[in-house]
Amino acid sequence: MKAGQTLRSILSDHLKKGGASLTYPKIEFNIVSIGESSIRVTDDNQHYFELTELADQIKESLPAKLQAEDCRVKLHRWSFEVHKVPNTKKTYLDLTCRNME
Repeated sequence: MKAGQTLRSILSDHLKKGGASLTYPKIEFNIVSIGESSIRVTDDNQHYFELTELADQIKESLPAKLQAEDCRVKLHRWSFEVHKVPNTKKTYLDLTCRNME
């Protein structure tokens, strides 16, 4: 990740440029908490993101007894994507990833 690039700054670029022409860098973040259907993460300890699309994928990759606060996740091939809330006109922005560790 380039110096100064955080999830927040990458999201800002995505929203300004429409995401189509962006190259998403490899990112690493801490898991703050794990809920039933989402995971809360931060990469700068100031701004927090709630991830729903990656929640199950990340949960399955974690050892059963590991505490959320001990976990760091690295995303290699990822992007922001807009998803529709079922049975509504509402949408939300989330992360989608094809390669993580």
